[in-house]
Amino acid sequence: MKLMRRPLVLGILALCFSLFSCGGDDSPAGPELPTVSINTPGGGSVVSGTIDIAATAGHADRVIFSVDGTEVGRDETSPYMAAWNSASVGDGAHAVKATAEGGGGSAEDEISVTVNNTNPPPPVTVTVAPSTAEVRVGQMQQFTATVIGSGNTSVIWSIDETGRGSISTSGLYTAPGSVPGSPTATIRARSVADPSKSGTAALTIAAATGFAIQEKRLIAEAFGAGTDISIAAGQGVDLGVEAVFVASGQNGNQLTLTGTLTQAAPGSEVFNYSSGPGDRMVVAFSDGTTVQLIFTSFQGFTGGTWEDFRNTHSNLDFRVLPGDGGDLRIQSSSGPPTGGHRLFQRTLTGTAQFMGAPVTVNLTHSGDVFFDIGLGAGIEYDSQEQTSGTITSSAGATQVDAGYRYHLVSFDRFAENVFRAVETSAAIGGNTFRFQDVFVRSSFLDSRVSEPDFWLAQGTLTRNGATVGTVQFDSEVIDGASFPGPKPVVALTEGGTIPLGAGFQLIPRSSRSPGARRS
Repeated sequence: MKLMRRPLVLGILALCFSLFSCGGDDSPAGPELPTVSINTPGGGSVVSGTIDIAATAGHADRVIFSVDGTEVGRDETSPYMAAWNSASVGDGAHAVKATAEGGGGSAEDEISVTVNNTNPPPPVTVTVAPSTAEVRVGQMQQFTATVIGSGNTSVIWSIDETGRGSISTSGLYTAPGSVPGSPTATIRARSVADPSKSGTAALTIAAATGFAIQEKRLIAEAFGAGTDISIAAGQGVDLGVEAVFVASGQNGNQLTLTGTLTQAAPGSEVFNYSSGPGDRMVVAFSDGTTVQLIFTSFQGFTGGTWEDFRNTHSNLDFRVLPGDGGDLRIQSSSGPPTGGHRLFQRTLTGTAQFMGAPVTVNLTHSGDVFFDIGLGAGIEYDSQEQTSGTITSSAGATQVDAGYRYHLVSFDRFAENVFRAVETSAAIGGNTFRFQDVFVRSSFLDSRVSEPDFWLAQGTLTRNGATVGTVQFDSEVIDGASFPGPKPVVALTEGGTIPLGAGFQLIPRSSRSPGARRS
């Protein structure tokens, strides 16, 4: 709904248009005309229950508030406001007006709001990302705000404390030139739709040396991005394909791309199908988590199981909306298997959650999967995958270039080898960090560390071309130790380490895919 403002200034009309016609300028100046502007609610807002109508006025003795021409309150002192019970009118559009009256006349400001007390919207909430940040003196940090519960997603940025730097209208923070006596600050994003709601981030201003917190975080993200995203992309394809096959099986084996699958009980593999909505597939888990799947294309082998389709499809194109604000498009082609090998290609574009923060991704994920069941029911599985592209967030930008291999041989025992090759770089705050010639490999037997001599962690981390650390394991490799064994870290030349973790999350971890059992 468009914002409607119709300021009407009703003043005393001047009768003199020049000094000559008025005979001079000896007359005293008259009272100034009032001004008024409605601050809350915002124009076009959807409201419910009792709300505050607030206005800013100048040269006014009082401000009168009305809805559809009926007075709902007045105030003679600033800040001018009145409480209005929106249930006193019906659902729909209504005109909210503030009239400022003073010795110089009157002024009005009017907006339109939509009342919805039948199905009231959720309350407005504001979150700021990153929620914590450490910024060196003179450096900048981009913050973003997410507003839920209002169509008006605009915010006003501010810093609660004085002397802690500055922040622009777009959320770009600039640290002061020196560390203040108290180096902490609170970054605040206040909702324009509901100024009583705001989100905050905790900020620390650091000296120019060392590693900032978000730099360490981004380095950890950069190392794990290729592996995490390849795993998440596979999970997304599995969920999408399996959901369609379960829904189709409960719908007369007709290809079904829309409707709702509801988990029968916590931990159950049984999902019950119902028609609607008609434009997407909704998977509702018993813990309250929902994932929406919007299919554009579903072309492939549908004459077998969902695993057969996953392995052999020419054009799978769909969006995953996991309910956390993400909206990721997956385009995939795969197979058919030849000589035990299956080649696949995927692209991922859109937004997702990575290390608990929203990111924008534009990635390509490809691979060669080998699977063979030999004599005596021995199994060999070998997946070699490559991920490349970009991940951007408020923290910085990551250029992903990573390889991942998982090799499993199972006969009477369960032997696994895992390989990672990383050449990824990340830019933040004017610095570029790069993993160079990083290679990590590990080995397990029956989920325990095996072959310590096989384990390897090597490579360097550079900052703006200069080496600042080397990749190694965080502890000694001991044969027979429990999974996962030692973890890779960056040992910094200045002292200390950076754990190299994982964190890309496409499907909420509490969710389980619809199982093969159908009710």
